[in-house]
Amino acid sequence: MPALCTTSFPLSPSRLTCPDRTPGGRPMTEAEWLAATDPSQMLEFLADRLDERGLMLFGAACCRRQWGLFTADCRQAIEAAELYADGKSSADQLRAARNAIERVEPSESLAWWIAWLATFDSPAALEYQAKFPLDVPRGNMLAALKGQLCERIYIGLKGLVPKPIIFTELAAHAILLRDVVGNPFRPVTLSPCWLTATVTSLARQIYESWDFSPMPILADALQDAGCDSADVLMHCRVPGPHVRGCWVVDWVLGKT
Repeated sequence: MPALCTTSFPLSPSRLTCPDRTPGGRPMTEAEWLAATDPSQMLEFLADRLDERGLMLFGAACCRRQWGLFTADCRQAIEAAELYADGKSSADQLRAARNAIERVEPSESLAWWIAWLATFDSPAALEYQAKFPLDVPRGNMLAALKGQLCERIYIGLKGLVPKPIIFTELAAHAILLRDVVGNPFRPVTLSPCWLTATVTSLARQIYESWDFSPMPILADALQDAGCDSADVLMHCRVPGPHVRGCWVVDWVLGKT
């Protein structure tokens, strides 16, 4: 029966922790979300609804856009955050990576700050909020810290590249966030029946290789499997960029 093969998900399957609740942060319309070029405002809108994995992979993806800003120690810390988000390391190992970078990098270094922020998970964000009370609702601190990460990349590029490129960088971060989150205003219906061996194999290859260029091929495979969701197919076929945490790939691989 077709009904047994279909599940309706607002956004991606569980990328939002409370998909049916109106966001408690900054008001934003769908048109504003789609056109936004400031990731901090978008994160304020999502408030505490975006899951930890999505936030951590988003932060790491922003860092990887400017990999040249970071020393080897900073890069290792960012990679540790990715491993944690993927369930390949523990919270203790992530904390050790955060502590290690604190011992190596000078606190005044912007690259240090960015990599340090990349290592924050939900418990660390709550600990930070307890020590440094800020005007951020409890539970929203992790999103706020990832917004700070974006802003510090922006600051770090000042003086290194022309001003228009700096604003382009922030807009690129907004595109990455939409790749991870999808459109929070439009429910997407996803069917387990589309998860054929070809679809899952392609998605796994894309994810493990870090090469998202076959995304249009994944769209073709999904369509061959019966996928009729314009949102899913269009997301796979647009030029991107796509990153680890992409809501379609995560759904196919059961990572949400």
